[in-house]
Amino acid sequence: RRRGGGGGGGGGDGLARYLEVSLELFIDLMAQLPTRRFFHAVLADSQLLARSRDSPHAASERGRLFGRLCTLLRDYDKFAVDDHSGAAVPDAEQRAAACERLLSLQRLAFEVESLKPFALAHLSSLDSPPALRAHFASLPPAALAALCERAGLVRSAADGEALGTSGLLSLLIETFAKVPSQREAIGAMPLYPDESTPWDEALVPPPPDREGAASLGGSAPLALPKLNLQFLTLHDYLLRNFALFRLEATHEIKEDVQDAVRRLAPRPAPGGEGVTFAGWARMALPLDDFKLFKVGRPRLGELAPSEVRAEAIVSTRGCRADVAAEWSGLRRHDVVFLLSVSGPPASGAPAAAPFPVACGLASLRGAEVVQVSDEEGNVWTGESEQDKPLRGDVRKLELRLDPAQYHTDAKAMADGTGADVYQSFNVLLRRKPKENNFKAILEAIRELLTTPLATPPWLHDVLLGYGDPAAAAYWSLPADQRVTKHDFADTFLDLDHVRASFPGCDVRLAPDGADGGADPPPPYRLTIPHEVPRGGGAAPGVEAGEGEAGEGEAGEGEA
Repeated sequence: RRRGGGGGGGGGDGLARYLEVSLELFIDLMAQLPTRRFFHAVLADSQLLARSRDSPHAASERGRLFGRLCTLLRDYDKFAVDDHSGAAVPDAEQRAAACERLLSLQRLAFEVESLKPFALAHLSSLDSPPALRAHFASLPPAALAALCERAGLVRSAADGEALGTSGLLSLLIETFAKVPSQREAIGAMPLYPDESTPWDEALVPPPPDREGAASLGGSAPLALPKLNLQFLTLHDYLLRNFALFRLEATHEIKEDVQDAVRRLAPRPAPGGEGVTFAGWARMALPLDDFKLFKVGRPRLGELAPSEVRAEAIVSTRGCRADVAAEWSGLRRHDVVFLLSVSGPPASGAPAAAPFPVACGLASLRGAEVVQVSDEEGNVWTGESEQDKPLRGDVRKLELRLDPAQYHTDAKAMADGTGADVYQSFNVLLRRKPKENNFKAILEAIRELLTTPLATPPWLHDVLLGYGDPAAAAYWSLPADQRVTKHDFADTFLDLDHVRASFPGCDVRLAPDGADGGADPPPPYRLTIPHEVPRGGGAAPGVEAGEGEAGEGEAGEGEA
């Protein structure tokens, strides 16, 4: 709440660092179940998240990291997990609890004459911050403080009046506003980085040669989840891995983009319109043309288009034969990037300017290759037997863009807060195939995050870092959960192979397994009693297991 916290003096910087480190500690306490059980109540009583909404420091440029840490702390505060049992709370139960809280507020508001419209309105029209602010902003401070006291948000009306109308509204919004489902948020998140994320120092620390970076000594907090020894739920484990792997891939993409753009050396055209490239890059080519040709309708219950396709045209004229072959060899599912580059400003960029400002990088979007064709209509996918060698220098790439990113861009254009970036691309960037598999991994993790998961009970606690690690071992399972018969199919060549695979064990044939004294042929099913020691095996000469071998109806044997 101190207004001098975002200043440029040393005291202001020290206070800002103290706030950031404190938030990092709070996040760690909320991200582990043993400490979350006790600290969650302390966090709610302190009203920290509600107060941070109106903090001048969070709205300042110096407080960007503070704001992101507050967002991360808010995510853990609203995380769908039971603090006492550690069980994940289903989305339906979480929505039901939020509706019940809002209903209780409506009952209290029904007694206030000016809040009758709020008390009689439908819940879906009240759970947004603008709606809550519109209904309660007109109340006198004393009435609003009394209402918050009855709702259990403040200890007394005097404490509520001390917060002021703005603080009480933030407290109401923090408590009763709808929390977006994490599964929906992950499903609507673009998998490719844009032009702002790779150079956001609140997510990625500055390099050591930057001014002020060396003094941090690697101790500066970052608004990133941590891979600790314990996790709240399996969803939390996947969510942290998704976020960290996405940022790791973003950092690698950032390095490739910076290298390619510097090699291309973009410069404003002499006439003042367009851009010229004074250099050359192996992994990037200027775009001759780019156009969207298909935007699919959204699926039922979704907002983003079902698919977005575009065509990018580049020319390999002037490239060496090996470089042209690499561009012609782009395969289906390869990831490329579309850049809009205008070159450095005419007046020059400051020495400490970030890379997008220094080189004029206006937009960055990712896309997936569907096929590559030439002027004669020959198509290459790298997967089909009908692929034909490409001729000439012109390459037409059919691309599949990210529907979530396109929906975000279209919404920004409709709101007037963004430009049409799809009309300004002028560079196509590719990456090495071995380093470009991040999209498939992120899609796999996102699929796990957005679908219900079933984990064996004996593995659940160990995977999340709780309980005895030895409890997941086979010999620690209850007797009714152990398996004694194992079908090894075609693992063994013959019965001598079985005996050699279990040295020191007494391997016997089942009574009905002998056929005239000859050993039964594979496949074999082994019966291993519970008493047989696991891990180290049995000592030689000890009868460590009974064997049953016999031929069934399908000619199988048991050993």
